[in-house]
Amino acid sequence: MPTGARDPAWTVVVVSGELGNKEAVAGIKAKADQRAEGLRSILNVIRPQGITIVRKIKAELNRRHVPTAHGATWHPTDYSSFARSARLSTPKRP
Repeated sequence: MPTGARDPAWTVVVVSGELGNKEAVAGIKAKADQRAEGLRSILNVIRPQGITIVRKIKAELNRRHVPTAHGATWHPTDYSSFARSARLSTPKRP
């Protein structure tokens, strides 16, 4: 199993070769898009509450037990990377 592969579906695609690379990439992207939508809905709830700074967003996601894509707790760089890839606006530091 590749290092860092925690999703059994992803492991099946890579290890058994059931799908071609194009289909595997499409599946991974679809899952990432679905996850991004879920996180957007959480952000739509917490941002109006005044939680807009990256460190506070990270803390709130951890408080709500929302795991990162790899099942870990959030760090500021995790949120910043997610926001960049999901094309979300990331607040600037004061």
